Amino acid sequence: MKRGYFVLIGLVSMVLFCAPLFGQQISRGYETYNIDTFDPSGEQQRLTWSVNPSRFIAEGFPKINYFNGEPNSLRLSRLSGLAYRPSAESDTQRQVLGIQVGYRRKADNWFEVFPVNEDNSHYEFPLEGIVSQIDFWVWGTDYHYSLELMIRDTEGLVHVLPVGSLYFQGWKNFIVPIPSNIRQRSRKVTAAPGLAFLGFRVRAKPTEYADKFTVYFDQLKYTTAILDTIYDGYELRNENFDAQQGAAQ
Repeated sequence: MKRGYFVLIGLVSMVLFCAPLFGQQISRGYETYNIDTFDPSGEQQRLTWSVNPSRFIAEGFPKINYFNGEPNSLRLSRLSGLAYRPSAESDTQRQVLGIQVGYRRKADNWFEVFPVNEDNSHYEFPLEGIVSQIDFWVWGTDYHYSLELMIRDTEGLVHVLPVGSLYFQGWKNFIVPIPSNIRQRSRKVTAAPGLAFLGFRVRAKPTEYADKFTVYFDQLKYTTAILDTIYDGYELRNENFDAQQGAAQ
């Protein structure tokens, strides 16, 4: 009888002590941020984009511009109140980034799409926190082209991540996970803050037609655990000592 009593007390005690462990929810504070929505309006100013083609590019190409439109899935979710962006904007304010290329011959043809600064130099878009994935929408036309995504890690190394084939029609959502072996954090507090988005590379299958190829991009975002990189004194990491030199004298 006494043995059963002590066993019961032990079970009750274990439940009481272990309950907080099972009841606590650990959150890494994942957030989703825009790299570029390609829309002309909104809180974030859209980036300026450029195209770098391979050597067999035909005369008059590449062409790059913005066009009205958006994936139908995003439009339906926006109209139903489930969209990521505010639903107050009209359909005419939804735009996508379009690129068209043509080549003189079949070959290992490719082109890169990337953001640029005002002087047309390559702009590396900084990604905050510990990034888990980058996602975006792409419009395909059943050509045998493949898509790659380029990022730079905190050590300065460039990584080319395979996205997938563009052999499909219409819009498709791609989600690219960031491999765990890519360094996103340096042990040095004042080093590079993390990953940087460099752009896209689109590559043709050598046997594919070399005539006009068109692709569109929309809603380029990334998901990150922003709280993983924030610490007490985080705001001091990039202070400009040269600008403050006279203040201490």
